[in-house]
Amino acid sequence: MMIPLSSQLEHVPGPDIVINCPACGHRNAAAQTFESTERVRLLFFIPILRLRTSAVQCTECEEMFDLRVPLAQLSGKTPTELEPLIRYHASKPGKIMSVVALLTCLVPIVGVVTSVIAMVLVRGTVRWPIMITWVSMILSIVISLTVVLMMLIG
Repeated sequence: MMIPLSSQLEHVPGPDIVINCPACGHRNAAAQTFESTERVRLLFFIPILRLRTSAVQCTECEEMFDLRVPLAQLSGKTPTELEPLIRYHASKPGKIMSVVALLTCLVPIVGVVTSVIAMVLVRGTVRWPIMITWVSMILSIVISLTVVLMMLIG
C-alpha cells in the first residue's frame, strides 16, 4: 500500500542587508535574503512537516549561505553582528560528528543514524565536513540496504 505524500515549496525574497562575506572576504558587501518554506502533507491535506530555511546571497561573489535565524531577527544588525549567524564553516560538534559518521558508516543502521545527525549539524556549510558526511551517508545507506536485502532473501 502506498501512502501519498505531497510537498509544496514557497520561496519569499527578504530585505537587502549588508554582510562581511565569508567566501570572498568582501567587507560591507550588499546581500539579498530569502526564506523558503516547504510543507509536506500526508494524503495531500494532512500537514506532517514544515521546514523553513533562511538564506543570504552575497552580491559580490554570488555565493549563497544558510542563516541560523529567521529573517525577522536580522533587522538592525551590523555586518559584524551578522557574522556568527551565517553558516559557512562547520561547528566543532559538526566536524566531530562527520568523522564519527565516516567511522560508523560500515555498521548497518548505526551508520545511517550517525550520518543523519552529522548531516543536520553540518548543513549549509562548506569544505571537508559536508563532503565526508555525504560519503558516509551514501555508504551507510548502501550497506544497510544490502544487509536488509540479504536478510530478506536468505
